[in-house]
Formats: sequence, structure tokens, C-alpha cells
Amino acid sequence: SKSIFVNASILSVTSKVLQLSSHALTLILISNFFSLKEQGLFFLFHSLISLQIFVELGMGNVIQNFSSHEAEKIRSSTNIKTIKFKAATDRLGYIFRIGLIWFGFGGVLLTFILVLLGTEFIEATKPDYEGWKLIWFITGLLVSILISFQVFWSIIQGCNWVIGYHKFKIIQIFAGNLALWTVMLSGGKLWSIVAFIGIQVVVAIMYLLLRYRAFFYDLFKLKLINNNLSWRKDLLPFQSLIFISFLSGYLAYNIQVPMTSLLFGVEEAGKVGASWQLAGLVSMLSLIHI
Repeated sequence: SKSIFVNASILSVTSKVLQLSSHALTLILISNFFSLKEQGLFFLFHSLISLQIFVELGMGNVIQNFSSHEAEKIRSSTNIKTIKFKAATDRLGYIFRIGLIWFGFGGVLLTFILVLLGTEFIEATKPDYEGWKLIWFITGLLVSILISFQVFWSIIQGCNWVIGYHKFKIIQIFAGNLALWTVMLSGGKLWSIVAFIGIQVVVAIMYLLLRYRAFFYDLFKLKLINNNLSWRKDLLPFQSLIFISFLSGYLAYNIQVPMTSLLFGVEEAGKVGASWQLAGLVSMLSLIHI
């Protein structure tokens, strides 16, 4: 309905405003409390975390679009005993299972990419910063857990529960940044990254358990007798188109800091990272109403 659309739009803009203002405050704190080396590692960690795009490969968008199609069929059915209703429900269950498999294995793969390959890459930049390996190890594990939750967010948005989702995102952004700033101001330096992601994981788990545990459990139990969807024939063609745009986005916005750190060291990477983050703020500001 119109009211739902308006409320969802308001919450979406509120979420973006909160994210934008939080981003700006974080940059101010980093410039005042972090050395150039710490800034370089902070932005390098941020860029490497973005490698999750190569694990997701656009699957989150695919799940959201396909689940939206099936959810609308379910809502429009007047009789739950009809083949139309059962087929749509089974297809939604199939999409959910594909997502669980994809992001489950993706989380494991991302752990390998970040913890093992990421560590090798950071070592190649010769950071000379005590304790960074433990910080990066925990960060890699937490990010891998977060990516495995993507299937739930895609299904929730696809089912048009966007108001609740945006409320959750506002709480998650606020809680994560509050933890980030608290650790920064307490002198925790790079441990602020662990606090930021860790709180997001905790909020996500609590939200799913309290709000959607029964729904996803019932969806998982479906026998999928009436499903006629196929990942290879139906989902993959759409996914391949989305991945191309995702890949170009990573190369455009996230490759500069890793390359700078490798060629010129983490201190120079810190300068590049800060510049790109400021450019990102301007870009976010121009798109905040969309």
C-alpha cells in the first residue's frame, strides 16, 4: 500500500542519513586518533573486506528478486490448498535453500580468502605493526559470519518486509558505530574494527532469532515437491549479469588502497584511503534521496 511505501522510504532515507553522518564522524576520529600507519591498515582492512563481493557474486540480488516474485504469488492466493499457492511456496523454499548453500559455502571460502590470502597480502606490505595479525584474523571470521546471513536479508526484503528490515539496519548501524567510536576513543585503535563488525553480528543474530526464527524454520522444512525452479537455468543467467556490475564497482572503488599499500607502503595507502572515503561521502550525499 501507499502508506507502507512511504514509511519504507522514510526509513530508508533515515538509514542512509545515519550511515552518512556516522561515516563522516568515523573519518574525523580516524584522522585525530590514528597514526598514518594505523590509518593505512584501517583502510586496507576495509578494502580487503570488500572482497566478499567475489563470494556473493550477485546472489543476494538474485534471491531478493526471485523471492519477491514468489511472495507476491503467495499473497495473491486466496486458497492455500491450490497448486498455485503450493508451487509458489515450494519455489520460495528452493530459493532459500540455494541461498543457504551458496552463502554457507561462501562464508567458508571467504574465511580462507581473508584469513589466509589476506594475511599473506598484508604481510607483503610490511606493515610493521604489533598485533595486526590477531585483529585481522578475528575480523576475517566475523565478516565471514556476516556474509552467511545475506540469504536471510534477501528473503526478508523479497517478501516485502522492508519496514522491519530498515528498522533493523538503523539499529545495527547505530550499535556498530557506537562500538567503533567507543573503542577508538578508549585507545583501542584497530580493535575498533573488530568491535564494529562484532556488534553487527550480535545484533543480526538476535534480530533473526527473535523475529524470523519460525518463518525460516518452516521454509526450510518444505519438501519442495511442486518446485520447478533450477539454479542453472533460471537463477544463473540473471546472476551473471549482476556480477559484472559488482566486479566493475570493486575495481573502481576498492582496488586503489591495496595496490598503493603494496607499491608504496601502508602510510601512503592511508592517505589514498582517506581521500577515497571523502569522495565516497560526497557520492553518498548526492544519492541519499534515491
